[in-house]
Amino acid sequence: MSAAGIGTLDRTRRGLDPAEVRAFLHLVADELAALRAELAMTRDDRGTCS
Repeated sequence: MSAAGIGTLDRTRRGLDPAEVRAFLHLVADELAALRAELAMTRDDRGTCS
């Protein structure tokens, strides 16, 4: 599931399925960590080229 897939979470009697919400949040956290690492590498590369 991607961040765009938030609308595909199943609904339970009292809202969203907690297990699916946790899985989605872990996915978002993993993607954010990867983006932060990529940004840090880009900043490092720009610093060494100047």
